[in-house]
Amino acid sequence: MNSTNEIPVQSNIGVVYSRHSSEYLFKQIVSERKKYDFLIPAYITVVCAGIEGKINTAFIDCLHKRLGKEYKTFVRPYLFMRIRDRFEQMPIIVSNFKYRLNTKNEKIKEIFKIFEFRNQLVHVKQHWHYADPIHDENGELISLKYKENNTNDPYRTGFVIEKLSEEELAKIFNVYKSFISKFSNIANNINRKNFNPENWFVKI
Repeated sequence: MNSTNEIPVQSNIGVVYSRHSSEYLFKQIVSERKKYDFLIPAYITVVCAGIEGKINTAFIDCLHKRLGKEYKTFVRPYLFMRIRDRFEQMPIIVSNFKYRLNTKNEKIKEIFKIFEFRNQLVHVKQHWHYADPIHDENGELISLKYKENNTNDPYRTGFVIEKLSEEELAKIFNVYKSFISKFSNIANNINRKNFNPENWFVKI
């Protein structure tokens, strides 16, 4: 039976998948760290995808509510901002200038740090390093003495995976869960009279 009354339909399957994927990857990594180290880039990337998806959805919901079908014409610039700018602009726009992001909140700081990890993992820069070779009495290479100052091994400097302890990985997952909980339907919730900013936001 056909109906002439249209209804808007929205899928949140992407964010749902990122939530389940991040949980699965986290459990795999901490179950046997050395064996599953290679999953850390995927874990960080999936967490960031879920966060970014919620931020994008907030803009989409806000503009769709105000502009209907025309929202796509106007939402595009917000979706292509760098993530920090997008995150900071989002509560201002969706709350109609009642709230801004509390950048002093430790969870917000952690989210920005997660994206820094993501960028280092995804945008890999394999620089060349120069070193003096050290050989044994048989002429076999046994080590390298790097030319750069103040570090014994610049080859591994900035290697993100080694910085991410199990505690840090768990912290990332807990911050992600808190974010997903707070930012679900944020475009509507932030405008309710009983909205609790919970230190994520501050009034303008």
